[in-house]
Amino acid sequence: MSSSSTQTAVCTVCFEPKRLAEFPGTRLSTSCTHEPSTCLECLTLYINSRISETAAGLMRCPECEEQLDFETIHLLARRDLFDQFQRQSIDDLISKVPRFVWCPLGCGTGQVHPSGADQPLVFCLRCNRHFCFRHRTIWHTNYTCDEYDAFLADPQNFRSRAQMQSAVDADRDAAERRYRQQLAEAEARFTQSLLREEEAAEARRIAEEQRRLEERRQAEERARREEEEKRAREALELQARLRNEEQQTRNVFRRLTKPCPGCRVPIEKNQGCCGTDFSWNGAHW
Repeated sequence: MSSSSTQTAVCTVCFEPKRLAEFPGTRLSTSCTHEPSTCLECLTLYINSRISETAAGLMRCPECEEQLDFETIHLLARRDLFDQFQRQSIDDLISKVPRFVWCPLGCGTGQVHPSGADQPLVFCLRCNRHFCFRHRTIWHTNYTCDEYDAFLADPQNFRSRAQMQSAVDADRDAAERRYRQQLAEAEARFTQSLLREEEAAEARRIAEEQRRLEERRQAEERARREEEEKRAREALELQARLRNEEQQTRNVFRRLTKPCPGCRVPIEKNQGCCGTDFSWNGAHW
């Protein structure tokens, strides 16, 4: 009877007869229910190619599709490919942390964004740029996330609120330019039609008065716009100040009070609010 070192088996991948020593000595994973029938050479090629071509989480037994043990991969993978597999595995674990996001701008770092899609603007500390948590792209300036979705759905016909307001402003400015041009042309025609100096002087006076009236109208319009912008800024500043004052009040309240051990109501006196006498570190509170 031949010794075990001379016994052979056929590899189910390369179909070559090989010595039993050229096959794995144990099952490839704790989930496998079969003895390995793939030789070490084919298994090594399989593992290295899978690491190079696929994600780390898809490393499975070539015979039964069960997940390969980490030790099997460590034993057979090429060193540089195993390091790649290990990094991929760690990245996969990190990616499963709630509200974790990788920077989509190419710097290779990630972070936990606690507010998630509720406040989608994310600042990357590595590349010092902003990106969108919801869309995983550089921040869409002048577009809300809903507007950006609409833009992606119909980029040729989409216009944001900022763009529509800009178009309104452009139309208004164009109308003002046309009015001034018409006013200048009318002034020129009227002046040229006057035959006498006093009629020309009167025409110039009228034109000057019209010009002053127009400048006054434009000044009033600019003042109105500036006042509206000022009120809007003041409203925003007031909201920010109220939020800050509210937070300061809460901080003072937390610092100066403690919950009553009897009823949990915040107090700052020696007796609990429910009438029970309690002590804290040997002193009444």
